[in-house]
Amino acid sequence: MKTKLAILLLSFLFILSGNSKLLAQVTVGDDESPIQGALLQLKDKSDVTDDSDNATKGFAYPRVKLEERDQLYPMYKGSTEYASDKVDIDKQHTGLTVYNTFKSADTETNDNLKFQKGLYIWTGTRWESVGAPQVENGLNIDNQSVIRLGGTLNQDTEIDQDGNTLTIASDQDLLYITGLAEGSQNDSRALVVDINTGKVGTAPSLPAVLTFVQSETIYDFNSGNNGVAKNQTMSTSSSAFNTNLNTGQKVVVPFTDDDIVTNNKLTSFSNSVFTLLEEGNVEISGYINYSCGNSGTEEVLLNLTLQIRKNTGTPEAPAYANDWEDYSSVRAVWVDAQPYYRNTLMVPPAIYDGKKGDQIRMVVVRPYEVVGTTATFLGGRHGINQNYEVSFTIPWGTKFSRGLKIIAQ
Repeated sequence: MKTKLAILLLSFLFILSGNSKLLAQVTVGDDESPIQGALLQLKDKSDVTDDSDNATKGFAYPRVKLEERDQLYPMYKGSTEYASDKVDIDKQHTGLTVYNTFKSADTETNDNLKFQKGLYIWTGTRWESVGAPQVENGLNIDNQSVIRLGGTLNQDTEIDQDGNTLTIASDQDLLYITGLAEGSQNDSRALVVDINTGKVGTAPSLPAVLTFVQSETIYDFNSGNNGVAKNQTMSTSSSAFNTNLNTGQKVVVPFTDDDIVTNNKLTSFSNSVFTLLEEGNVEISGYINYSCGNSGTEEVLLNLTLQIRKNTGTPEAPAYANDWEDYSSVRAVWVDAQPYYRNTLMVPPAIYDGKKGDQIRMVVVRPYEVVGTTATFLGGRHGINQNYEVSFTIPWGTKFSRGLKIIAQ
């Protein structure tokens, strides 16, 4: 049998060697001449001249286990000739096609060792997959080889917007995200992101962009009082005290970094002053718990005021040509004031058309009116008996002495 096959093969080669036209173009599987544009045509149906099927069998590519994307292995593995003349040999084999039988592990990180099973063609420098694409990591492919969004992530994935806007236009269609931190698609209406942890969850309403501070410490206007916690001392003696609040000086309500409860990109903070980081309507409000420290019989008055200082420069280079201006205020009156009586003053919410760089603070002042050049103070002095506490204090039943809220609308 082997002898007969050898004779047939030699006869075929002899025919080819004697027929230069046949050597130029060949049809395998049928005795018809191949189409004009083909050097080699495979078919086993005759008289087919259109694009309909012309064969009942296929072409079987050699099955090879490829090893490295940039090497002609296993064809030249271990070859000294390939090692010394790789560039030329690589170019000569451009177009070489095989069916690769090897699939690399999903955890493979070296791109040169990543393979899928299927057809690969040598491009002259490396093996590239041909035919139906291999899709994974959030994509899928249907039976028509159409790649679609939707699938399972099998590795950590990051989307770098590189300064571009990512928009999901759902129109009237609902966007459901299941498995979130809180709530569900049925009872929650908003998607929220925790700016501290980066976790995505749901909430009944869209979270506000706001700054909120409140202090658990007492601010003592008289630094000498015993047993009074101090987070910022305004004066070092009763005489110094008498030259500020009681003579009409506006005293800034102090806050520290530790007092900030929430400050999610709405303002920056420095020395009890809050600077807007974005433009738009903001709602501002605040409160203090105050003790006037007065043991006399004359009524005592105090104004609590939210102040604005407008940025007259640009958002990138703020400038402040004008001084602070009162924006919203409230007044409290102590009648027959008692030394340990605390009063809560609350500035109701006010809407402010804020510009980036505008500044906000809260101050207290003993109210007065000016007639001509004479200032007349309303009510008696605060702390008429310096043995009593004059402070932003903490009344029974609460734990805070003061607070301020700035919220974007």
